[in-house]
Amino acid sequence: MNSIEAYPVPDLLVQSGIPGSNQEEQETAPRHAPPIDLAADPVVYAGLPLEDAVRVKSAELWLKLGEADEALRELERLPSRSWDHVWALKTRILALAVLG
Repeated sequence: MNSIEAYPVPDLLVQSGIPGSNQEEQETAPRHAPPIDLAADPVVYAGLPLEDAVRVKSAELWLKLGEADEALRELERLPSRSWDHVWALKTRILALAVLG
């Protein structure tokens, strides 16, 4: 018994015309999204890998909180491949300006 048979859709929903409430639609709908190969298609945000972009964004948020030293610590954790990215450089310059 599959999960659709275990939980039948009430007739009221089928009659309402709500998308996806029809039992036949549910039976033919795909069950899972296709797998994503992250190595072949890395997520890039503003030209940075996602992990690096999160670090730069975190540094920006530390700056907004007035914690420039924490922002610099966050930027120091970036891999060397991202040190010269314009977003990381601007954030570093702002943090240094606040400190000094």
